[in-house]
Amino acid sequence: MKYAGAWTSHYFQCRNVNIHNVTIRSFGVAHNDGINIDGCQHVRISNCDIVSGDDALCFKTTSSKMGCDDIIVTDMKLKSNQAGIKMGTESMGGFENIKISNCHIYDTKNGGIKLFSVDGAHLRNVEISNITMDEVRTPMLFRLGARLSVFRKHEDTRQPIGVFENVVIRNVKAVAADKAQLTPPSGILITGIPGHYITNLTLEDIHIRLLGTGTPEDALSEVPEAIDKYPEVKTFGPKIPAYGVWARHVKGLKLKNVTFELKNPDAARKSFARTGICRFINNR
Repeated sequence: MKYAGAWTSHYFQCRNVNIHNVTIRSFGVAHNDGINIDGCQHVRISNCDIVSGDDALCFKTTSSKMGCDDIIVTDMKLKSNQAGIKMGTESMGGFENIKISNCHIYDTKNGGIKLFSVDGAHLRNVEISNITMDEVRTPMLFRLGARLSVFRKHEDTRQPIGVFENVVIRNVKAVAADKAQLTPPSGILITGIPGHYITNLTLEDIHIRLLGTGTPEDALSEVPEAIDKYPEVKTFGPKIPAYGVWARHVKGLKLKNVTFELKNPDAARKSFARTGICRFINNR
C-alpha cells in the first residue's frame, strides 16, 4: 500500500480482523497513518512493515459505542514521522485486552510508544513487550487527560474523564535520538491530572540510551498540567526535570530493572515523581 491521501488504512467498528504480511510506504502528507484500528474487536496483526508519514500503528476510538478489545499484534517493523505505536489520540471508547510484542521501531520523529486516554476511554489490561527502538524521539509517553472531545457529533455525547490502569511495558531496549521535542531529551513521561491517576503501570526490564547534557537549571523546570490539551510530547516541553523517568499523578507505578545510559554527563535528576505512589526495584 503506497502514498495515501490521508490514513493509509482505517478499520472502523470491525470484528474478526486479520492483517498479515502487509507492506506500507505512505508519506508525503500530514496524516499518512499506516494502520488505524478504530473501535475494533478480535483483531490479529503480524509481520507488517510500515513506513508512514504519521503514526505507524495507531489504535483509536472515534466513537464511544464500540471500543478496541481482544487485539494481538506481533512481529512489526515501524518507522514514522510521528509515533511508532500509539493508542488513544481519539479515545472515546475503551482500549482493553491488547497485547503487542516483538516489534522494531526506528527513526520516529515524535515518539516510540505513546498511550493516551483523553476523551473518556477506559484504557486497561494492555501489555507491550519485546520492543527495540533506534533513533526514536522520546521513547515513551503515558497520559490520562481531560480533553473530552466528541468526534461524531450527531451520534455521540461527551464522556466523563476516563481510566488508565493495569498497563505493563516489558523488555524494551531503546536508543533515543539526540535531537528531540524536549531539550535535552527525556526517556519516559507519565502524567495523569489532579484527582485522576494513572494506576498500576508497570515498567520492567527497560534500558534507554540518551544524549544527556542536562543542567541543574533543567532539573527545576515546571511542567504545565495541560489538562484539556491535545496529548503530545511538546505539550509538556520544552524541558522536563528528569532525563530518565518523569511521573506525575500516578498510583502504583512499579519500575523494575529500568536503566538509563548517557552519552554525556547530565546534572538533571534521573527520576522525578510528584503526587503519587511509586515503587522502584533494582533501578540504576
